[in-house]
Order: sequence, then C-alpha cells, then structure tokens
Amino acid sequence: MAGMRGFFNNLIATSLSYLPGETAKHLVNSQKELLLAIRSILDAQIKWSDIHLTRAAEKRESREDKSSEAGSLDTAR
Repeated sequence: MAGMRGFFNNLIATSLSYLPGETAKHLVNSQKELLLAIRSILDAQIKWSDIHLTRAAEKRESREDKSSEAGSLDTAR
C-alpha cells in the first residue's frame, strides 16, 4: 500500500511540476476545498445519524408505552 501511495504522490508532484506555479497552487487549493466540502458533508451526516438513532429510540418507546397501555386497558375490562 505504501508503495502505491508513494507512486501516486510522486506522479502528482511530477504532474504539478510541469504547470506554472500559480496554476499548481490553485489546483491544489481547489482539491483541498473539495475535500473540506466532502468532510463537511460527512460530519453533517454523522451528526444526523445520531439524531436519527435518538428519534428512533423515542418512537420505539412511545409505541411500547401505547401498546402496554392498550394491554392494561384490555385486562381491566
């Protein structure tokens, strides 16, 4: 794996070396911005995953409470 990473890192560095400095800088900054945007999306999805899990537990508890109330009403009759 490290060999492949080294190969691709070298390939990218070599490719960037053929571009004017400012162009290479803009391309790298653009890549960073894209990766940061993806990170932001992932962070939001992780946060929402926790919220969904909490809401699911609340709905489950509510459903169980309603079914136990219905069961106690049936036995009271």
